[in-house]
Amino acid sequence: MQSDAAIEYDYSIAKAFTFATILFGIIGMLVGVIIAFQMAFPELNNLAGEYGTFGRLRPLHTNGVAFGFTLSGIFATWYYVGQRVLKVSLQESKFLQTIAKLHFWLYFVTILLAVVTLITGFTTSKEYAELEWPLDIMVVLWWVLRGVSIFGLI
Repeated sequence: MQSDAAIEYDYSIAKAFTFATILFGIIGMLVGVIIAFQMAFPELNNLAGEYGTFGRLRPLHTNGVAFGFTLSGIFATWYYVGQRVLKVSLQESKFLQTIAKLHFWLYFVTILLAVVTLITGFTTSKEYAELEWPLDIMVVLWWVLRGVSIFGLI
């Protein structure tokens, strides 16, 4: 039996991830421009002290764009398109709404902590796996929360 009642979708989490996409995109790409200038003009490498060197900024750029910018966009897309395609709203379940909010805030805090640890030099020194283990645990937690969100909406 089909209902003609319009579904009121909850886009608050999709909007939050969209704003995070914009924020981390600007930061990540700005850092990319800075390190591009440092490569072109090596004398710029020491202007900001040890925290502004190419070696400190490169992991910040790659992780910021790959994980901060790209994943924010992927998560925003899921929370928008997932509801529309499945014809279900996050408003229908307080549990799923809470999971979605927890997913966003845990993700956002993880990325901010990643920025701090990367710029201060606390890394594992492995390309695209630079985050230290406490942050790795946080990453696993928000992937689990995303899975709960996906299967919960389905």
